[in-house]
Amino acid sequence: MDISLAIPSADMFDRIGLTESPFPVTPDASHYFCSQRLESHVLELMHCIHMRKGFLLFTADVGLGKSTLSRYLINNLEELSTDISLVLNTFLQGVELLKAINDDFGLKVEGGVKAQLDALNSFLLRQYEQQRNCLIIIDDAQNLSTDSLEMIRLISNFEVSTDKLVQILLIAQPEIMLTLNLPNIRQLKSR
Repeated sequence: MDISLAIPSADMFDRIGLTESPFPVTPDASHYFCSQRLESHVLELMHCIHMRKGFLLFTADVGLGKSTLSRYLINNLEELSTDISLVLNTFLQGVELLKAINDDFGLKVEGGVKAQLDALNSFLLRQYEQQRNCLIIIDDAQNLSTDSLEMIRLISNFEVSTDKLVQILLIAQPEIMLTLNLPNIRQLKSR
């Protein structure tokens, strides 16, 4: 018995009227399909980011397109004077997580937590003065430790009298709610 695996070829895509694979293995926001319900969620997220609401949480189960959603938001927000840090490696904790955020914003800072936070705050103030919004997206946020979530909450305290200097979007699986319900991070949950 000859069993051969059919590997899609460009010819196969041509025959069915496609120019590329309809199911890529990496998040591809260029062909993002927004159902009416999802579109209302995306518009609400964009509105909250634009209005500098501070903290946002988006949860969905495994395989429902959370990472693709983050790329879709990035594509749309970059046109709206928004600087974005996308954290994909949530196994980084503490100062390493801060360094990853700073690196994404183009900040090369040596030192511990205080040096990292001071540099980030200075950057956010400069961007605010230039009327630019800043967004930190943390994908797979359910992997963050309670200490790292507390640090993220402290970053959300960066503000001027009328506005938050940084918007933070946690994208996570629903189990993050178990962590957010812990008494020692109730301040984060209140946001």
